[in-house]
Amino acid sequence: MEQNISELVLAGSMKPTNLPSEILEKITDKFLTDRLIGEGGFGTVYKGVCRNWNVAVKRIKSSMKIDQKIFLREVDSLMEVNHPNVVQFLGFCSHTVETQMKNPESKRYIFSQIRERLVCFEYITNGSLDTKITDEFRGLDWDKRYQIIQMDVKPANILLDNKMMPKITDFGLSRPTGIHKP
Repeated sequence: MEQNISELVLAGSMKPTNLPSEILEKITDKFLTDRLIGEGGFGTVYKGVCRNWNVAVKRIKSSMKIDQKIFLREVDSLMEVNHPNVVQFLGFCSHTVETQMKNPESKRYIFSQIRERLVCFEYITNGSLDTKITDEFRGLDWDKRYQIIQMDVKPANILLDNKMMPKITDFGLSRPTGIHKP
C-alpha cells in the first residue's frame, strides 16, 4: 500500500506528503553519481526514475545547519504553491539515523545522529534557462527570451519544460521567509 501511495504522489496524482527514504533511494539508485543532474549551495539534485516518469530529488547537504523547524516550514510553504510557472513539489523526506563507532583510544562507543533531508519535484526536461540565453544561436530569439525572463531570479533557476514553458525552482531554503501562495 505504501508503495502505491508513494507512486501516486511521485506521479503528481496526490498532494505532496512525507515519502519513505527507501523509495527515494531506490528511484535514484542510492544517489548514484550517474543520476546527478545539478548541484547548488544547499544540496545535490538527482534524477529519480519511476515506472513511466521521472522526478528530481534534492538531497540537502548534511553539513547545512538548517533547523528542523525551518525545513518543515519551507515544506509547508511548498505544499501550498500551485502555479504553472513553478516546478511542482511532490514530497519530502526527513529522517535521522543513529550510528555508533568504537573509539579506539577509550574502547567506548561514540554515538552520532545523521539527519537526511530530501525534497522531491517534477523533473523538467529542457534544462535551465542559462543554457539557452547565452546567444541567439542557442535556439531562442529575443522575443522568446523576453517572454521567459523573470525579475530577480537567476537563469540557472528557471527550468524549461518540453514546450519551453519556464518553471521557477530552487527558491525555498535559500530564503528566510519562504514562498507564499500566488
